[in-house]
Amino acid sequence: MTNFLEMFLILVIPTGLLFTFGEMCKDKKQGYAVLTAMLLLFILMLGVCYASEKYGNPIVAAQGISGDTAMEGKEVRFGIGSSALFATTTTAASCGAVNSMHDSYTGLGGLVLMLQMMLGEVVLGGVGAGFYGMMLYVFITVFIVGLMVGRTPEYLGKKIEAKEIVLTIAGLLIPAATILSMSALSCLTEAGQAGISNPGPHGLSEILYGFASGVGNNGSAFAGLGANSQWYNVLIGLAMLIGRFAVIVPVLAIAGNMAAKKAAPSGAGTFNTGSVLFAMLLAGVVLIVGALTFLPALALGPIVDQLLQRLKEGKVYRPQQAEQALRGFFRQGNISALRELALRFTARHVDQDMLAYMRLHKIEGPWPASGKVMVCVSASPFSAQLIRAAQRLAQGLRAEFLAVHIETPERRFPNGDQERERLWRNLNLAKEMGGQILTTAGNDFVETVMQIAVRENVTAIVVGKSGPRRWYELTKKTLVDKLISKSGFIHVYVIQGREENEKQPAITTAVTEQHTGWQQYLGAVSAVLIITSLCYVFRGQLELVNIALLYLLPVLLTAAWWGRKTAYMTAVLCVLGFDFLFLEPVFTFTVYDIRYLWSFLIFGLVAFLVGGKTESLRRELQSTRRRESNVNSLYQFSSRIAAVDDGQTIIEEFVSHVGRELQRTVLILVPEEKTLKLQACYDESKAQIANDFQLAASEYAVAVWVQEHGQVAGRSTETLPGAENLFLPLLNGEKVIGVVGIAIDTRKLSPEERTVLGAWVSLLAIALVRAGLSSEAKQAAMLRAADKLRNALFNSVSHELRTPLAAIIAAIYALNDKTVAYGEKQRQQLLETIIDASRRMERIIGNLLDTARMESGMLQLKADWCDLEDVISGALRRSKDYTQEHLIKVNYDDELPLVYADAALLEHVVLNLLDNAVKYSSKGSEIELQAHLQGNDVVVAVKDRGVGLKAKELPYLFDKFYRSKQTENISGTGLGLAICKGIIDAHHGKIWAEPRSGGGSVFAFTLSVTSPQGKVGEKND
Repeated sequence: MTNFLEMFLILVIPTGLLFTFGEMCKDKKQGYAVLTAMLLLFILMLGVCYASEKYGNPIVAAQGISGDTAMEGKEVRFGIGSSALFATTTTAASCGAVNSMHDSYTGLGGLVLMLQMMLGEVVLGGVGAGFYGMMLYVFITVFIVGLMVGRTPEYLGKKIEAKEIVLTIAGLLIPAATILSMSALSCLTEAGQAGISNPGPHGLSEILYGFASGVGNNGSAFAGLGANSQWYNVLIGLAMLIGRFAVIVPVLAIAGNMAAKKAAPSGAGTFNTGSVLFAMLLAGVVLIVGALTFLPALALGPIVDQLLQRLKEGKVYRPQQAEQALRGFFRQGNISALRELALRFTARHVDQDMLAYMRLHKIEGPWPASGKVMVCVSASPFSAQLIRAAQRLAQGLRAEFLAVHIETPERRFPNGDQERERLWRNLNLAKEMGGQILTTAGNDFVETVMQIAVRENVTAIVVGKSGPRRWYELTKKTLVDKLISKSGFIHVYVIQGREENEKQPAITTAVTEQHTGWQQYLGAVSAVLIITSLCYVFRGQLELVNIALLYLLPVLLTAAWWGRKTAYMTAVLCVLGFDFLFLEPVFTFTVYDIRYLWSFLIFGLVAFLVGGKTESLRRELQSTRRRESNVNSLYQFSSRIAAVDDGQTIIEEFVSHVGRELQRTVLILVPEEKTLKLQACYDESKAQIANDFQLAASEYAVAVWVQEHGQVAGRSTETLPGAENLFLPLLNGEKVIGVVGIAIDTRKLSPEERTVLGAWVSLLAIALVRAGLSSEAKQAAMLRAADKLRNALFNSVSHELRTPLAAIIAAIYALNDKTVAYGEKQRQQLLETIIDASRRMERIIGNLLDTARMESGMLQLKADWCDLEDVISGALRRSKDYTQEHLIKVNYDDELPLVYADAALLEHVVLNLLDNAVKYSSKGSEIELQAHLQGNDVVVAVKDRGVGLKAKELPYLFDKFYRSKQTENISGTGLGLAICKGIIDAHHGKIWAEPRSGGGSVFAFTLSVTSPQGKVGEKND
């Protein structure tokens, strides 16, 4: 009794403060709303704590101990319930009293106790502190609600502005930062670790509880923590000082700001803060903010402690496997590594969301929320060193790694295949080291770099140090200087490059030699001769200035058509011709007038500028054409295999496409039963897929090496270069799923061919994996369908066969019973019972056999011209035993034509339709059989006045084993109508069902009166 009285007195004062608050606000509902939120939280915390402790420790129970198994550290007088209630009450009100050892509580039980202290005395209010902690959450809740309804947040008629929110956040962060930072410091230092007597998750729980108690309670710690040391005495004392007094400053500042504001009357859009909805929102905000603040730390401590307990209890593995899992996988190091991976994954997704938000709201970055290192990559031999340095920097900063290549007008296209090869190798190196590749074009290098850095939220840029300046660059800023001046808050790392031997690529390529044709030089000479002839003929009418301008024309034309080399030669010829024929003294190369030397210089300058621009445009055109060709080739191949899910078809499409594009022999080997088997080959000499291609044993050995090591080998590589083919692995992750071979001979691959070949091989690997998954999915679907069909068949047949078999056995036993004397009439009835049951079994087995024949494709039509009247009459004769209790009405058209069909199967269709009509019609009702000509088709219909059809059932009536739910009590296998549909489909006819007006149903089918040879059936006599 005294225990409950003490708990009541602990809570009565802070509860009274809430009523006082309502009186002071002149609105008691304000106090009631806050009290309701507190009680919701208190009940939730108490429920979790009690349930966890009541559940107990199954490991203790396994030792044969009966009763409550979580009594360690608790008094027998109080038991589990009173101990949990007292602990929840005292940690909520921060009075410091205990009647049980909190260190002995379960993981979730201890979590509740320390979370209440971490939240800041929000449940009913701390002793001697009031409920200011909850008021901070009230302001946050009002602010969030204001954002939701699109109005300025108001509380008690006063607006809550930015300064109040900043102070509120400060008041919430001060205790949280104190607890987490001091706990982290204790975990990192030897002095802090020395006090831990239970290493692992529970040791972290002890540290968290100690500092949470210092900030929000009496400063006591878990009994397992050696807190009576200089380290913990000092730190917990500082935690008390900061957590209890520093938070008072923002709270008093908020009170002063709110007191100075004038209260405004409530409007239509003002949110009611005295309602139950607000109380529920307030409780939710407390839990969410607490989870966001402390969940990572609690997940490493009490939550892991609880999960490990569940593992030991056999909730995750069997008890025999649990110990092995704890020793093998669930070790502390592995769990920590998994936590780090999870946090990195979460950080990456949050970073992507932040970038999307920045782009949506046009916010200029960077926001230093997470690190990202960017390195500028070019065709320079020093770029490889920059990439490695950037990767090491990103690894040290635990940041992402971005490699960027920027094409500027000056260096948009690398000069020659060697630079293109080096650029490709540098970008591939960055990709292999885990970097993200980005290639873009820009007019200004520095501006483009900064735009990418801001857009991608880059925090560090790695660039190479410029070499020695040339004399004409002394007055200019280098790219590094410009980048540093515009970097702002982004760090710039400048790396000094060193000479190093360039690593040869895995696949060497042929350098494309570009020769200048003699036709270009001949054209240039011809142009100069034509201009010279015209100028010499009309020299009397032309001034020297005009002649000089005319001589400039061939220089411009040759520079624009053929580039610098031809333009230089043209300029020299024009200078010589102009000087020799037109400048005094003529017919000599002497120049008296020094002013004409400027004309000579202009000729050379025009050749240099125009010719250089022409060569740049030509390289751009060639590169664009190469890219277009590669993209078109990749698009054609991907479009051809996009909808194909057969692996062999994809492989054959690959070898034929690549073989035609590269004009080489291409083959693919796929591992089957631990050996490589040639799957497909395109023979370039035959220009088609060769089924009889034989791979030499030496080439096969190289392919096996590639399959085992997952690396390229063969011709044009450093590995087994004596082979005639280049072999590349098809990789699915780290698994080799095949080998691609390409004949090289004396023609090496060009860099462009090598690049597009890599893309082809990657597409092939993805397509083969997709085809494999598609095949597995189809097989799984077929197995499910077969299993479903088997179950339906078993259920249906077992039920349908059991009834007639039971009738036959009962009748036979009765006839065989010598003790009973049956009369002739009774014996006849028993015999008729046996006959009817046998016929029913015959129909069931016949339906099953017909279904099996249709499913296997063994249903063969014995078609001939037949009379539908005979077919219907035969069906009526066979069905008279079970149709005699119904009124059968038959209507034929006069002169009904013959049809080309299998008469026996058509009779079976009519018989099944009659059987179906009899089953679902009441005795004595009318069943009508109609046959009439409609265009070039004969329509046969069976109409009844039975239970009828529902519209939603019509699409499924002819499916195998389908039974209507409204007729489940009527016997049947659900195969009769499916057999009818199969037979009519085999005759290329149409069968359907529809409700009959006035009640009942209509089942009808059509058959053509024309034979497959185009003959028309004759009329019946």
